[in-house]
Amino acid sequence: HTLAEIFGEAGFRTGLISDLYHQFKPSKNFWRGFEEWQFIRGQETDPSRSGPKPAKEELDRWVPEELRAIRQAEIEKRALGRGRAYSFSSTILRNMHDRVSEEAWFNAQVMQHAARWLQQNADARAAGERVFLTIESFDPHEPWFVPEHYRRAYDDSNGREQVISPYAEVDLPPDLLRRTRANYAGLVTMVDRWFGHLMEQLRVGGWLDDTLVIVASDHGHSLGEHGYIGKRQYPSEPEVVDVPLLVRHPGGLGAGSIYDGWVQFHDVAATILDAAGVAAPEPIDGRSFWDASFHGGAPVRDHAVVGWSEAVTVVSPQWWLNAKVDGTGAFLYPRSGVQIASTEVGKNVAEEHPDVVADLFGRAVAEAKGGFPDFLIEEAANTENAPGCSPLAAGAS
Repeated sequence: HTLAEIFGEAGFRTGLISDLYHQFKPSKNFWRGFEEWQFIRGQETDPSRSGPKPAKEELDRWVPEELRAIRQAEIEKRALGRGRAYSFSSTILRNMHDRVSEEAWFNAQVMQHAARWLQQNADARAAGERVFLTIESFDPHEPWFVPEHYRRAYDDSNGREQVISPYAEVDLPPDLLRRTRANYAGLVTMVDRWFGHLMEQLRVGGWLDDTLVIVASDHGHSLGEHGYIGKRQYPSEPEVVDVPLLVRHPGGLGAGSIYDGWVQFHDVAATILDAAGVAAPEPIDGRSFWDASFHGGAPVRDHAVVGWSEAVTVVSPQWWLNAKVDGTGAFLYPRSGVQIASTEVGKNVAEEHPDVVADLFGRAVAEAKGGFPDFLIEEAANTENAPGCSPLAAGAS
């Protein structure tokens, strides 16, 4: 059951606005259950435009040759084929190269369409009909194309551009690292500006008085931290897996406060259902943090588990564990407090604390209903241990 289906059955009017092209690939069916859905074309390698390929000069302007070479080397290491990096860069440029108006950027289109949906469905509000609107913005995912004035707020130089992620360990020259971070920060700022456009429509349309607004991010991105640019599952890093979650109560409860409990993504669905007073048709794994956040209830978790491909991460107030799903390649870092700042709080202490490693890994196994799929175990066995990991096999204890 999807949330859209559950809310539709409960009489809600449902809508999906998205430029996340992965959702609309054959067999994905992310629009299932929505009364209306809108797909805004053109992000990344979505084949939304044909025509001549960009000239080499245009490619070199946005994606320096050394970055394309690094990306191609990573692609070939994964046996995905020669020339993929050039094709990737060509496609994204063809989709995006001739935009002039800020309103034409994808995140702006998403928020404008969402604001328009609210206007077009104002009759539902007038009639007392409840609504469930899901909005997906691919930005600030790379490629980090952004109007120049946003980038210049973080880097006012006239140097080389850089808008892609090589997904590799790389020692970029200072100018390219600065420009990479500036384009990313500029795109985050732009998304924030256009999210403000949506919030203003909620306000002027009278929706904010009785509408729950939740903002979440699927992942973060390493931008030179730990010598890596990209997002990797093993070994995991806080800047990738510790992500924002903003909740605006329609009554303004808790405004400006920070909830210091632990929350996982699938808890969001449970919380939305709880807040709306709608029961799931069958039990779900998520735990609602509605009462804990706004009514003084007990925290719903004392740790968080992140599963990603062949890797698993378990974070508690005291520890950060990262390992492969077969229990090998363990990293254990001591930490303090709920805010996750960095795994670089000390050396890997997995071998000094095998009991802690076994306990945390056991929590991950429990979250996975007692074990991980065979194909992930096989993938873990074929993944090299990261430098500095412990030879301790957590799963063997």
